[in-house]
Amino acid sequence: FTKVVDLGVHAHTLYSANSNNYLYSSGLSVGLQLARNVWLSLGYNVDGFDDRDFSAAGYTAQGPYLQFRMKFDQDTGAEIMNWLN
Repeated sequence: FTKVVDLGVHAHTLYSANSNNYLYSSGLSVGLQLARNVWLSLGYNVDGFDDRDFSAAGYTAQGPYLQFRMKFDQDTGAEIMNWLN
């Protein structure tokens, strides 16, 4: 949308080879850039699934979710060190 706001469409598939089973998740999200390399997203999954092995990854479950993302790389580390000094 803009440099600060984004719109997203996503789909996930989880496949279990042992049981030949598929689970699906799909939905929409709106993201807001809070600072450089820091995003907050609000989304809603129309279809969803829960996976016991990845229970902390709740953004695949059906219904609303809130996601906080940060990007760290070598440039980010240098920027933090410069800021602290």
